[in-house]
Amino acid sequence: MTILEMMVAHHRQCDDAFAKLENLVAGNDWSNSGAFDQFFSIMTKHFKAEEDVLFAAIEKKMGGPIGPTQVMRQEHQQMSVLMNRMKGAFAAKDQKTLEIPRRAYEEIFISGIDVIVHGHLHETFQKTYK
Repeated sequence: MTILEMMVAHHRQCDDAFAKLENLVAGNDWSNSGAFDQFFSIMTKHFKAEEDVLFAAIEKKMGGPIGPTQVMRQEHQQMSVLMNRMKGAFAAKDQKTLEIPRRAYEEIFISGIDVIVHGHLHETFQKTYK
């Protein structure tokens, strides 16, 4: 599996886990207590893989840390804070409190800018390592 294929698969898993969690919250269905843990685990593994594999390979090729990878590392930190806030709200079955970090998470992870930057990095990496 190439790095690009791995990242695409990871993003799909992240999206699916988030959609599942979002549907549970929207339906005020708190019966699946493991849904948030699954989402958190998938996201954490994805962040680690992205930083350890993709960013490391790009930075090795570019001679060190570069702006986009530094920004995305910061986004990972921001999302980790938001996910911890979401975890508390989900555990408390608090749909209203969960809404604020959920929207912020969407802005960071699902926003067009993030997708474009990630896409550009994946494309650059793929061109570099054909």
